[in-house]
Amino acid sequence: MDYNLKVLLSLLHLFMYVFSFEQNHTGFLEDTFISNESIISCAGNTTITIVDLNVEQYPTSCSEYKHCNLTGEEANAIKKRCNKETSCTISTIIPNACLFNNYGHVSISYSCTRTVNGSCTFENDICGWSVSSNGSYHWERRRGKSSESYTGPDRDTTASGDGNYIYTMSETRSQSHEETDLLSGLIGPNPKQCLTFWYHMYGKQINTLKVFQLNDNRTFELWNESANQGNKWYFQSLSLNDIGPYRIMFTAIRGNGNKSEIAIDDISITNTDCKKVQLHKFTESQYFCNPSLDLI
Repeated sequence: MDYNLKVLLSLLHLFMYVFSFEQNHTGFLEDTFISNESIISCAGNTTITIVDLNVEQYPTSCSEYKHCNLTGEEANAIKKRCNKETSCTISTIIPNACLFNNYGHVSISYSCTRTVNGSCTFENDICGWSVSSNGSYHWERRRGKSSESYTGPDRDTTASGDGNYIYTMSETRSQSHEETDLLSGLIGPNPKQCLTFWYHMYGKQINTLKVFQLNDNRTFELWNESANQGNKWYFQSLSLNDIGPYRIMFTAIRGNGNKSEIAIDDISITNTDCKKVQLHKFTESQYFCNPSLDLI
């Protein structure tokens, strides 16, 4: 590639960075190029909610191209530092291994939203949610690893692992297919609302987790998941129906044995559309190493 084309591409990257940042910094930011710092911020009385984040580091030589991935712990640390803040500088909280000495690339999906009553991290209590059970299988708040081996989380979703979550404790006398409900208080409706949460379903006897939205007249099953999903936390977002004042209910169904603990953490309800994360990477290295690529 000749020198003039390299200069043109560098100017194009700079223009795209400035334009993208100015256009998106109050709502949804994606494919942002970082040099020294990148600040995301929200206006008014709304705060940041990061949905997804990914970092890459690469030199100019394609033969040496490598990904610079964040661990789950590192990504959660960034989310915790930025979530519920009005402004956040991303580059200062990316670990040293992923700082950008020459070229770098970060994709951030976030929204600026007001938090709705019913959101809960379970750090101090269960935030007005109630537990219902007909037996000895029930939701219970916990810190650290479950007392039962080969089931349940080792830790919560925070970077330190010292936080709390809520899980389905299965006492020895509990039976297969027992159910326990985690029910929110009454939540005010909005034409656009999104429910997000993290869930953990690890154990060879895991059965089913369901999520419902209900009022006095109707019940909507929004989502369900079954079977062993491995020893990891998963993120889920669900669009809510505009049905007037309503409640959210998480229903866990016990499997045939004690290896069936289901956990939930960081429930959030916001007055916004759910963001569908579609991250697309198109780096300068692709221009350098793909001679068949036509530049218009």
